[in-house]
Amino acid sequence: MSIAAAAPVAFRASLKGMALFATDGWIGAGHYYVWQIALFVSLKQSFAAFGGAMALSALIVAALVWAGAPLSWGMMVALAGVAATAVQLGRHYRLATVS
Repeated sequence: MSIAAAAPVAFRASLKGMALFATDGWIGAGHYYVWQIALFVSLKQSFAAFGGAMALSALIVAALVWAGAPLSWGMMVALAGVAATAVQLGRHYRLATVS
């Protein structure tokens, strides 16, 4: 088998792949930041509630990883539901106790 000394069209052929990787990174970063901002705004811009929601989700995921549970997309959706329910219950409890 012989190896070519030069590949004149290799860079041009890789441009589509580079564009796909850049687009994937852009979408991933946008999703990450939009999720953080949407969560913060939905919690009435409360740093304490935002920190609590992030800590709760981190503890749940850490417990599942420690237990050896495989994290699938369905499990992530279910955990998001659990975290959202916990946040709503905390907000309801806080509203009920404030006079």
